[in-house]
Amino acid sequence: MLEEYDYVIIGGGIAGTSCAQRLCSIADSNCRILILSASSLVKSITNLKPVTKFLHSFDVEEKSCGDFSESFKNLTILTKIVSDLDAKNHILKCSDNSEFKYKKLCVCTGGRPKLINENNPYVLGIRDTETVFKFQSKLKSAKQIIIVGNGGIATELVYEIQNCNLIWVIKDSHISHTFFDPHSAKFFEKALNQPKKITQDLERKRQKYTIS
Repeated sequence: MLEEYDYVIIGGGIAGTSCAQRLCSIADSNCRILILSASSLVKSITNLKPVTKFLHSFDVEEKSCGDFSESFKNLTILTKIVSDLDAKNHILKCSDNSEFKYKKLCVCTGGRPKLINENNPYVLGIRDTETVFKFQSKLKSAKQIIIVGNGGIATELVYEIQNCNLIWVIKDSHISHTFFDPHSAKFFEKALNQPKKITQDLERKRQKYTIS
């Protein structure tokens, strides 16, 4: 029998779970929502705090599919791999031959990094927690690494990595092109070349000022 859902979400990452949470909050109680996740664990956002008007801080937490769906009456999470999509008839086919009919579909499978050489064990693309853990294990014995990219992940890696010869390869005219103008980038570039990084105990600093 072909199961039918109002909304089907492909992907159990942050985008998929956030989409499901939003749909559950605005949809009718009779609305049926399904998440198809390739893993038995899904990722969700916790401790969401506004930092500025457009910037928030949050933690990423991994939960089992059952634990996450318990909080939502109209949400179902199944561990399945989608193999085919019949967009004309609104039918999803999975690798175990199960099929699901949907009214609306949201694809949250994430991006795939463009690697210089996908078959090279020394080339690693960072995009999620799994690849970060893999990178950490390789970093323990590394004496020199090359970081290719000029986005947020590359910028943070360049700042955080220590005790290792680091080569940063970018295609833009200055570092962190997405976030900084050329003058600001030049200032931060000088700071990166300092032998010791300046750190501040931000939590202690905040505690000095209170409002009563």
